[in-house]
Amino acid sequence: MSRQTDRALREAAARLARITDRDSSALSAGEQVRYAAAAAVSIGRGLRQQHAPRADAAIERIWSEAEAVARAELAAAQQAKTVEIGEKAAARAEKKSKGWW
Repeated sequence: MSRQTDRALREAAARLARITDRDSSALSAGEQVRYAAAAAVSIGRGLRQQHAPRADAAIERIWSEAEAVARAELAAAQQAKTVEIGEKAAARAEKKSKGWW
């Protein structure tokens, strides 16, 4: 189980790093669709030299929500690792306390 927990922890950290670098491949499928739609509106309005404040706000909201989710996933993975370490330590301590008889 430790390998699974370690892998989940690494993946969550890598996803958070990709999201903070604004790599759109780190977004979920639904978020990618919303991001593409908002970016298309923003680009289309930009070509006509108009502002698109709602589309820009939507893009920022998508990134901030994705970052919050990624941070929560990372915290959950860290919590699982901490619990796993505590369980192993308790099992080891119980084994030692039984004695040799």
